[in-house]
Amino acid sequence: MDVWAHPFRFNGGKVVKVDEFSDAYAAQTIAATIKTGKGELWLNPAYGTDSIEFAGTDLSGLMYSLSAFHPYIRVEGITQEILADGSIKIRVEFTRL
Repeated sequence: MDVWAHPFRFNGGKVVKVDEFSDAYAAQTIAATIKTGKGELWLNPAYGTDSIEFAGTDLSGLMYSLSAFHPYIRVEGITQEILADGSIKIRVEFTRL
């Protein structure tokens, strides 16, 4: 089944969609989990990751959220790179079950 892409956007006047069983959907789910702060979702306050500005990537929060709420995604590896402009690039290698 096709679901709306995240971030939400239009192309040619139509909502961009992705197949919920695709790598693209799993990748955007991982990205949304990284960008969602713990406590941000009131119904699931444990979902998400702690702020990465001062502590680096919150691997435990990411792994917990994915395993508890998205068990079809298995994280194989995570690397983090701090770029020259101070931004952080996170690479997550995963497989879908």
